[in-house]
Amino acid sequence: MTNKELRPWLRDNLTPIATALGCSLADIVLAKEGPQWVLRLVIDKPEGVGVGDCEAVSRAVERFLDEDDPIPYGYVLEVNSPGIDRPLRTDEDFERFKGKKIDVRLFSAIDKHKNFQGVLLSKINDMISIQIDGGKVMEFPQAGVASCKLAVILDGEDW
Repeated sequence: MTNKELRPWLRDNLTPIATALGCSLADIVLAKEGPQWVLRLVIDKPEGVGVGDCEAVSRAVERFLDEDDPIPYGYVLEVNSPGIDRPLRTDEDFERFKGKKIDVRLFSAIDKHKNFQGVLLSKINDMISIQIDGGKVMEFPQAGVASCKLAVILDGEDW
């Protein structure tokens, strides 16, 4: 199986494993990092992911992949949570985090700026709407967004 074929195969076969353990499979990355390959799974669940969740998914996925052996080279398996600054990729992510402060980075600048921060209002028909400081609403076509993730809020910030 080629690397191009592996990603959908992995998603199709590993999603039910994560689901059976009460998690969703938020992302799959299979990449060469230095001299080794890494298979990184990002899992999530509404109440948050703990170390036990990562361990349970890791063990179940490891057993499954050892039996089927679809990856034709050695790799390291990592199972992680999305983290505090999790990326927003799916419609479900945008719906779940509506009303939260997010960071948007664009491929091309608008008024000499590529980075925007504001409250997520919506994502409708591939248009992401946020309200920035001062109440101004900005809309970005999803195709022009390089990354969109939850903003990290530090203690003492007014959010």
